[in-house]
Parts: sequence; C-alpha cells; structure tokens
Amino acid sequence: MATNATCGNGGKVLVGTHEVSEIGNWDLTIDRPTTEVAKFGTSRDYLLCTPLNWSGNFSGNWYMDDTSGQKALHDAQSGGTTVKLAA
Repeated sequence: MATNATCGNGGKVLVGTHEVSEIGNWDLTIDRPTTEVAKFGTSRDYLLCTPLNWSGNFSGNWYMDDTSGQKALHDAQSGGTTVKLAA
C-alpha cells in the first residue's frame, strides 16, 4: 500500500471560486492500495494498483463576517456543495 501525505502553508480552501478566510492549515492524504493477483503457470504473484482513495481536512478560525468564504463554507456543508483544497 502506497500512501502520500501532502500538506502546505501556501494552500487555500475554495467554495466555488471564493477563498475561505482564516484557514490555518490543511492536509490531503492520497492512498493507492495494491491487491495480489495470482496467475496459473507463474512462480510468483503480481501486484495490481487499485483506484485512488483520498481524504483531506482543514482547520482555522471562525469568522462569519466572511460571507463569500466562511458563510459559503457553512452553507456548502449544509447543502452538499463541493469544497476544494488547492495549493
């Protein structure tokens, strides 16, 4: 199993095209598990990569006056809108 963790201090969190203010940190973990595959007539097993799995999180200070960022983030959580982590 291969796991890559990515984190940075120059990133941002976006709701649509609006950047969320007061974000202090974020991280993104990408995981690509492997699965063993046996084949008749061979003396060894092969490993195949499976689809990528990923997870991410971020944290910061609450600032509701940021209506295009933090309020949009709050509304996105309630409405299931996509949020982006960008470098």
